Amino acid sequence: VQTLEGNTSGSWNGSQSAGNGVYRRTRYWSNIGCIVRPPYEELTVWKEEVPKPEPKRPEKEPDYMIHGNKMFRLYNQFDGNHMWTTSTAERDSLIKNGWTDEGTAWDVDDNIIPVYRLFNPTSGDHMFTASLNECNALIDAGWNYEGVVDYGAKDGEGTPVYRLYNQSSGDHMFTTSKNENDALTKNGWTSEGIGWYTTA
Repeated sequence: VQTLEGNTSGSWNGSQSAGNGVYRRTRYWSNIGCIVRPPYEELTVWKEEVPKPEPKRPEKEPDYMIHGNKMFRLYNQFDGNHMWTTSTAERDSLIKNGWTDEGTAWDVDDNIIPVYRLFNPTSGDHMFTASLNECNALIDAGWNYEGVVDYGAKDGEGTPVYRLYNQSSGDHMFTTSKNENDALTKNGWTSEGIGWYTTA
């Protein structure tokens, strides 16, 4: 079997392609067992190559995942992960699946800086970032973009949302509590500074 690829808008060995797209040309040889004819017959199969869909990315008018004015925080005691959501339905579903409700992390206001949420289908982790560049870099690395979950205030205005990273587990933590931020840092978490500001 021999496979060739390319743009095939013309003909090949008298065979016309089905269109102007990208096609894969595969040659098959089969022994037809006939003495008076060549022992092998060349057959041609045209198969259109379907391009992989472009991953979902933030647009000028991004998808909204803001379902309320409170950001709920939950904890999974089995793997140590935290989760943040404004959706009471998602919160209740996670609680039914064994997550612990830790209450309201902060209030969600109508500010100007979008905060993006992404999901890693390999690890099951979620990531939150106010950086469009970081968001796109994570999408390129295989994360799924899920939409905008919050809007941050201008830098320096409002309450900081601290961002920390656990090198051992690969988890991120987001908190508006300076005491919690300092305690986690003492326990080995790496401070990544302020993720964004909230006016809550």
